[in-house]
Amino acid sequence: MDGFSCRDIDECEQNNGGCQHTCRNTHGSFTCECPFGERLNPDGVTCTPQDGCAINNGGCQHQCLSHPYGHFSCQCHAGYRLAGDGRACQPSNPCAINNGGCEHTCLNMGDRAFCNCNTGYRLAQDGNNCEDIDECATRNHVCQQECTNTVGSYRCSCVTNYMLETNGRTCKLQAIIDIEPIDPCENHQCQFNCTMKWNRPVCTCPIGFELSPDQRNCQDKNECNIGQSCCAATHQCINTEGSYTCLCRPGFFLSDDGCSCIDVDECAQRSSNQCDQTCTNTQGSYLCGCNNSFQLGDDGFSCLRMLQTRPTPSSPSFQFPPFQNSELSTGQLEQGPQTSFCREANFGPQCQYSCTDCMNGASCNQDLTGCECLPGWQGTICNETCPSNFFGENCQQPCLCQNGGTCNPITGDCTCLPGIEGPRCTEGCPPGFWGKDCVKECNCPSGITCNERWGTCLCRAGYFGPHCSQPCPAFYYGSMCNEQCDCHPVHSLGCDPVEGACRCKPGYEGDRCQNECRLGMYGEQCRHVCQCLDASMCNKVNGECSRECSAGYTGEACERSCDFGSYGVNCKFTCRCGGNDCNSITGECFCEAGKTGTSCLDDCPDGTWGISCRSNCTCTEDKVCDKTTGECLCPLGYFGENCRDPCPSGRYGLMCRHDCQCQNGAECNSESGDCTCTPGWKGQFCTDECPVGFYGVGCATRCTCENSAGCDPETGECICTPGWRGEQCDQACEPGFYGVNCENLCMCLNNATCDHISGTCTCAPGWRDRFCAKPCPDGYYGLDCRHRCSCGNGAHCNATNGHCNCPAGYTGQGCRDECPEGHFGEDCRGTCNCANDAECDHVSGRCICPSGWIGVRCHQQCQPGRYGINCQQRCICQNGLCDHVTGMCACAAGWVGRACQQPCAPGHFGIGCLQSCSCQNGGNCDKVNGTCSCAPGWHGDVCELACFSGYHGVNCEERCQCQNGGQCDAQTGACTCTNGWRGRLCEKPCIPGTYGSQCSETCGCGAENPCDHITGACRCPPGFAGYECNSPCPPGTWGQDCAEACTCGRNTICNSVTGDCQCKPGFRGHNCEKDCKHGRYGPDCQHHCSCLNGGSCHMDDGTCLCQSGFIGALCERACPDGLYGQDCQHKCLCQNGGDCHHASGVCECSPGYTGTFCATKCALGTYGPDCSQVKDCQFGGVLDVITGECQCGLGYTGEICDEECPWGTYGMNCEQECTCENGAECDRMSGCCSCTPGFYGQNCQFSCPAGTYGSYCGRICDCHKDATCDTVTGQCRCPAGRTGPECKQTCQPGFHGPNCIHVCACSNRTQCNAVAGTCDCPPGNTGDTCTEECAPGKFGPNCAFNCDCSNGATCDPRTGSCRCINNFIGAQCEHGGLYAFPTPSTPLRGDIGPNGF
Repeated sequence: MDGFSCRDIDECEQNNGGCQHTCRNTHGSFTCECPFGERLNPDGVTCTPQDGCAINNGGCQHQCLSHPYGHFSCQCHAGYRLAGDGRACQPSNPCAINNGGCEHTCLNMGDRAFCNCNTGYRLAQDGNNCEDIDECATRNHVCQQECTNTVGSYRCSCVTNYMLETNGRTCKLQAIIDIEPIDPCENHQCQFNCTMKWNRPVCTCPIGFELSPDQRNCQDKNECNIGQSCCAATHQCINTEGSYTCLCRPGFFLSDDGCSCIDVDECAQRSSNQCDQTCTNTQGSYLCGCNNSFQLGDDGFSCLRMLQTRPTPSSPSFQFPPFQNSELSTGQLEQGPQTSFCREANFGPQCQYSCTDCMNGASCNQDLTGCECLPGWQGTICNETCPSNFFGENCQQPCLCQNGGTCNPITGDCTCLPGIEGPRCTEGCPPGFWGKDCVKECNCPSGITCNERWGTCLCRAGYFGPHCSQPCPAFYYGSMCNEQCDCHPVHSLGCDPVEGACRCKPGYEGDRCQNECRLGMYGEQCRHVCQCLDASMCNKVNGECSRECSAGYTGEACERSCDFGSYGVNCKFTCRCGGNDCNSITGECFCEAGKTGTSCLDDCPDGTWGISCRSNCTCTEDKVCDKTTGECLCPLGYFGENCRDPCPSGRYGLMCRHDCQCQNGAECNSESGDCTCTPGWKGQFCTDECPVGFYGVGCATRCTCENSAGCDPETGECICTPGWRGEQCDQACEPGFYGVNCENLCMCLNNATCDHISGTCTCAPGWRDRFCAKPCPDGYYGLDCRHRCSCGNGAHCNATNGHCNCPAGYTGQGCRDECPEGHFGEDCRGTCNCANDAECDHVSGRCICPSGWIGVRCHQQCQPGRYGINCQQRCICQNGLCDHVTGMCACAAGWVGRACQQPCAPGHFGIGCLQSCSCQNGGNCDKVNGTCSCAPGWHGDVCELACFSGYHGVNCEERCQCQNGGQCDAQTGACTCTNGWRGRLCEKPCIPGTYGSQCSETCGCGAENPCDHITGACRCPPGFAGYECNSPCPPGTWGQDCAEACTCGRNTICNSVTGDCQCKPGFRGHNCEKDCKHGRYGPDCQHHCSCLNGGSCHMDDGTCLCQSGFIGALCERACPDGLYGQDCQHKCLCQNGGDCHHASGVCECSPGYTGTFCATKCALGTYGPDCSQVKDCQFGGVLDVITGECQCGLGYTGEICDEECPWGTYGMNCEQECTCENGAECDRMSGCCSCTPGFYGQNCQFSCPAGTYGSYCGRICDCHKDATCDTVTGQCRCPAGRTGPECKQTCQPGFHGPNCIHVCACSNRTQCNAVAGTCDCPPGNTGDTCTEECAPGKFGPNCAFNCDCSNGATCDPRTGSCRCINNFIGAQCEHGGLYAFPTPSTPLRGDIGPNGF
């Protein structure tokens, strides 16, 4: 800070220098470094992982797989497994596990599993299971007439009147059976053929099959086990159904004869050997050698430059490749050649490398003769990773990981399998548990643990199965019976299930039980010594001594003939007749049909067949004669009755009996079975995939892919390496994608560029972090956040271009002005939309509603029962409406009071009870509308009218029931009877002996005389009779005392008083001969009918007969609701509110329904009466079938629901108001708020808690504890005194304030307070800039202390020490003075005071 000299700036302190990983400061500059396994990109700041497979395929024999941080691993092709060195691949036996997945037989062919099926079956499309062949449907049978398929075979039968012959194929007429000679084969029931041998029937089998123990059926002949194959003994023979196939060991290929194997000259084919320099072919393998000055490396392939010239006889220059097997010893190899030196600074097998070739962080040694590898790498130029079980420098430290754990090639740290932990993967699950968290229980027998990763039971040696309950099969042993022993299949009983040692049958020995007991030994393990005088007479099994029998006989008494296959003295010699019997005396072979020669190994000459080849063939030219049976067979590749059918797919050879072995879609030659491979495959059975870099037919075409891409072995289509695409992988990934197949989506954000290979992000201006997800720190902007912002007043600058971003609600230069009225938000772009004079917040735009209003825009009145600010106050109105602003009650009509709680006083009604009632005669007034409710007996608007005669009760609606002239009370309806009548309805005459008013008078007529109940007269008036004179004269009489006889004619009645003749009711005319006219009734038809609604009356009495749908005395009433028809006796069936016609019962449906009974709702899109209207509601809207209105679904509104909810609304028909705050969007369907970054809560009403930011506060701030974090962007806002991306750095000397942007103004090399900027003055100075000296009496830093000196002394402004005057002394000048010392005559000592001090 002297203003002259310069000091280095540590760029790494600011934003890590822009480096993705490590920033290393240098003098005047800086450099970025990458971690191990990554390289620096051309931009100098970002890193890209290296590809460990890029050079020499990583040393892998087959495939090299790249892993992060430059690591890689080797992987083998199908049928191979990784060798111990982790690079080479060796064949595996796929049939050893689960039978290779095959249902029947698994063949290990070329170290790949191929499934084969038994006779009568064929391989299913899945290549594993077998399905029955319908020989009858495919005509692959020999039946003459009818064929019936069976599982695995077929059966021949005959039509009516025929029977099956003994050969099981042909049929003959039953009628000639009796006259044919008896055929011995007829009842022998052979599966295939029957011939006569030694005058007895013998079953024979086709080529490739042999008789089963029942001597009737045929089974496959295993030519490989019985020595009848042509395969070389040192190679492999694979048995197939009816045949066999020869396979060669690695390093050999099968010759054209299909039997012998020819050595592969790997040295002649450069792609078949890995030698650096020279190659020497051996049988089945090859040896690598080196030129002069080089020696063979430990891998057996590479040649290393020798640094010293010295012959090394014990170190041969040739060595077997580690993955090959050979019996050649090092003693047979030549001595290595002499060595020489490379030129200076060159090294390698051919001096082809220099120090610049060292890879993976390696550097040259001091002598410049080789690379010094970092831990985890090896090889001449450090391009090879450590083997899987080594790590560290030079890969010399062995890994200590156990239980399948893998170790880091650099550090040796172990990565354990699930369920296992610990530094060396030795801490697994406790016994009885397994799985990642060791919470799953083993399902194993007691004492047996399970695999800690998979849970499978780890059976003891000798057992297998899910519960370890099954002993190993005969020829398997070890844990889980996974190992197969190589014991002789005939001479052994299998092997020990624990150790795998072969258990020989008595009479055999050897590690495979392949040898008979030595001469003189017998029994188990050949441990017993024979006691026979002639050791050759000792039975190898039981040691019994045999007597010397004549040739052809054996047994204790030589009573038994030799068994099949033996001859000579004691039958001790074995017939050598190719499996046929021989003469028990001479050993001469009895050849089976079709064979001849001394050992029965030669086929019959052409044209002959059968026993001793004595029979001549009779086949036509287009067929071949079977040497055994004489059967005429088709040429190779054909079958069928006329040999015209070519072999079906998958079959070849004689009669198409052999299964093709071609794989991977190859075509099989129907004659020889040779395979024509499809593109991408090669080898005898097309089992080998094309090598890397080749494709197509025969793998002859070289791939043309670029950028280290591989190609499809079949089509040659390029398989691009990460970051590349196109037909030849010559195009980089499209922007936004990277990696394998360009399938990975770049994670770079905010317009950052993405490396098409690694996905590494290069940030755009204003952004930082690995994925460019973080903006520049607060106060910085631009590329790599290198520039400092200059905004003031709390505004933040744009991290991209440095423009000041004013906070919401402010605008103008420096963001100092509030938004103008009517605008709000960022840049004041928001327009206020508040209603009802509501105030608009200039920051958020939120409407501040006045009293009585709510809603986002303050456009909604308070809900009923609420009023005031935010409608928070509850109304007290009981019978009225509440003013939403003031809360004052507006009472409904009929109510008064502050809370409308009081009803109107009697005599008043209406709003405010201001109107007076006018009801008369005791009528009551309705307090709401003033309507009068009259007392019984009165009616009229104000109850001013009494009831009409004959009516009474409330509103005079009830008809009086009084009879015989009685009068009823208008209020109660009670009857007042006329003279002579009594009863409630005046329906009864006075009781006998009484008469008059209320029957209160007593008759005076005597007991036997009549008394008129009305007048009390003792004689009845004319026309009446009876003691009470209340009965009319009997019919036919009239007059006084009914003494006169009537003389009226037909249809007439006699007047009981006058005797006049009158027509009966219903008749009229001079002689009463006519009926009443329509509409009239009664006596002489003088009354008019009063029936209504079309009803007709009875001519006699006028009784109404109502039409359908009407009832009542006058048919004046229609049927009540729900009834219809004659006398309303039928019940209506209309549904859903439909109206029933009172006469017919026909339903008139209400809107929204249709059908006979209105039971059907309107179909979709129709509504209204009879569903006659049409309307289509959109977006899930539901049409109201009654009104025709669309009930819109979530998020839509409008007449047909085709409009989205307007801003601020949501839900059904957009009827709900959104309540989102802080600029959040409201989901128009659910109303859920989508908060903007920096806010959370149901309504986004909360700002992110301290320490969090971003979308829903899901990101964690990494700011210093004293800094604040922008809740939106996560920018750290540094307090005064701090700076840096996370505000973790204090201000450098000379700077202060927020982000340390202010320069201290202190003088005298004084530092200022980093927070406040105040100068911390040195001792002796003070003032704002420390330019002022201390005032008298002050001292120390910033002159903060008062001097403490006495006697006029002054103090030093820096230290505060006192400067005494006038002979005063002491720390505070408190001693002495002018008069305290002696006179001059007295000796003076400057160090002694006046008192001798």
